[in-house]
Amino acid sequence: MPSAIAIDGGRDVTGNVRVSGSKNAGLPLMAATLLAPGPSTLHGLPPVSDIKNMGSILQYLGGDVSQVSDNFTIDTTDVTSRFVPAQLTDSLRASILFLGPLLARFGHACLSFPGGCSIGNRPVEEHINGLRKLGACITVTDTYIEAHASQLQGATIDMQTPSVTGTMNLIMAACLARGVTHIHNAAREPEVGDLINFLVLMGVDIHGAGTDQLVIHGRHIYTYNAIVAQCPPVPGLRPHDMHSISNDRFSFLLLCQPTFISYIAYCKLPKDKQCVWPNRVRFTDDDMEALARKLADYPICESVVFGELWRTRTKAQLISLEEGALDHWFFGRTVMAGDAIHKGTTNSALGGCTAMEDGVAITNQLHQLLNRHRNKKPSTVEISAAMQEYQDSRLDRAFDGWYFYIMQRWLTPWIGLDTLAINIAKLAGAGTKLSFVDFPEQKGLLGWQDTIAVEARKKRAARQNEQRKLPKR
Repeated sequence: MPSAIAIDGGRDVTGNVRVSGSKNAGLPLMAATLLAPGPSTLHGLPPVSDIKNMGSILQYLGGDVSQVSDNFTIDTTDVTSRFVPAQLTDSLRASILFLGPLLARFGHACLSFPGGCSIGNRPVEEHINGLRKLGACITVTDTYIEAHASQLQGATIDMQTPSVTGTMNLIMAACLARGVTHIHNAAREPEVGDLINFLVLMGVDIHGAGTDQLVIHGRHIYTYNAIVAQCPPVPGLRPHDMHSISNDRFSFLLLCQPTFISYIAYCKLPKDKQCVWPNRVRFTDDDMEALARKLADYPICESVVFGELWRTRTKAQLISLEEGALDHWFFGRTVMAGDAIHKGTTNSALGGCTAMEDGVAITNQLHQLLNRHRNKKPSTVEISAAMQEYQDSRLDRAFDGWYFYIMQRWLTPWIGLDTLAINIAKLAGAGTKLSFVDFPEQKGLLGWQDTIAVEARKKRAARQNEQRKLPKR
């Protein structure tokens, strides 16, 4: 290429010029095809060596890449390899973009350090630090980067520098992370926006495109199914009764009203039956009948079995459920606070691990947010970040695991319901308090405890009144 170009102007310029697609926009889109099986078609990719090398890496991993003119169709359904060797990364700096998608989809990625252009040193610390925030275990040597993660988890990532490829890698990894990821100080280059638009077409929910504050809603894993139904009152169940019954890998919840009974049967799905959003299981009436027959002989109270409710049902539906904190109304879950606390109990086997003090905890977060800048309304990003902090503080108690399995399967039947109720009372009494209210006592009382205390005070007051009425000697 000459060191200088001389342009002799002074005349009208006419004609047509065909502008090819952007290489820097096309490379991350090619990497993003790894996030989901099936074919993706990219139009207008420029005929440059980096695009060709990116396609070679996809083929090495097991993908099918076909090209017609400047249109590429990439199918990553049969990808089997998680390793990108040095001979494929030495001439392509953008090969680092395979780290996030491979890790997110397969739980493992290993690639040699990228080579490429001579613009200068471009460290990958932002990639590594961000992926670690998402829960990845990363090993870095002089020659390669290896990452492992059984399940990435949404997080808040504050980037020290707005790295373009770092932002792209974290966005792609967050697409398959469980929960919501916030990226602060993200790169705002046009190719980042192109990647976001492509991911939105793939079904990802992303907010903040074009800004340095990004919110990526990751995947939802449907790990339960549940029969939700109603039936008329049956003998053995009184109006206003509530029953919560834990079994091995399934549980019942009943709420009795004077004219009908609402009930739910929750069942943990085996691994091969679980699915990831946006895929959904379409249950049929036959599926629902088969599950009901399986549960028919299990008791839901001392004198009634599930089959008795099922035979008289007036309406019923079989649905999928996600395990953990729900991502509706900013991750809101069932909340019991105030006087309602003594009217219900938690049931760890349901998979939601209902937390009694959630309402108080989220109120504390919002109070702090509103008082941080008294003269302005919190931004959407600030509200979302506050809700993410709330989610992070509650989420570790929400997922199924050995602790809840052992507790519900073995310890609860052994210790008895009285001991369980007492411990739940202690848990609720020591729950989170409103941080901006000066309570006279730090440990609260549940409804029945409060009633006992009130009755004791009444008796003391009655005795004192009787003593005042006695004649003085």
